[in-house]
Amino acid sequence: MAQDLNEASQEISSCSHKSGLKKRQMDIRIDYLADDMNIISALARQHYNAFKDHNPVDSVQRRIVFLRKQAGSRQIPMTLVAYSGDNPIGSASLTAHDM
Repeated sequence: MAQDLNEASQEISSCSHKSGLKKRQMDIRIDYLADDMNIISALARQHYNAFKDHNPVDSVQRRIVFLRKQAGSRQIPMTLVAYSGDNPIGSASLTAHDM
């Protein structure tokens, strides 16, 4: 699975998109959250800020607890994090069920 993530990350990194008349190279890597637990607080804040209007009982602390539970590596549940350089720019969590 790690090899699959590396291949996917390389494929994303090699993609470029048009912005007006300019092309911009996007250097993105994808890693398991379990491999960088130090970013959980920052990632929880990003999640909270993105979704707080949809869940009035949500909080950054609840997001931290959720992400810790989702931090599996090579198992479900897991969270994958996209980075631009050293900065987390997005994430996706895989769960057995979410409803």
